[in-house]
Amino acid sequence: MKNIVVQVTDASFENDVLRSQTPVLVFFWAVWAGPLEIIHPIVELIGIEYAGRLRVAKFYIDQNTKMPTNYNVKDVPTLIIFKKGILTATKVGTLPLKQLREFIDSNL
Repeated sequence: MKNIVVQVTDASFENDVLRSQTPVLVFFWAVWAGPLEIIHPIVELIGIEYAGRLRVAKFYIDQNTKMPTNYNVKDVPTLIIFKKGILTATKVGTLPLKQLREFIDSNL
């Protein structure tokens, strides 16, 4: 199965996220953050489940610092939903699959 979650960087953020006609869930992460072992597979599953309705993107903050600063990302994981280039919702911390679905559904 093709990886449905895209890797986004500072350089690609405007094109991949802000110009997207489809809402985008951006998953800000870092290798050193422990809960990521739990949420990484959940984010991948969300990418599959919401294909066509929501783009899912991973943003590695240790190699890209501009966008986390622009969007006040101080802790990881942070999940931000963008619609037509506008930040519409933010969640900080690890969420179980059911709660992540509820967060997304209430903000699509």
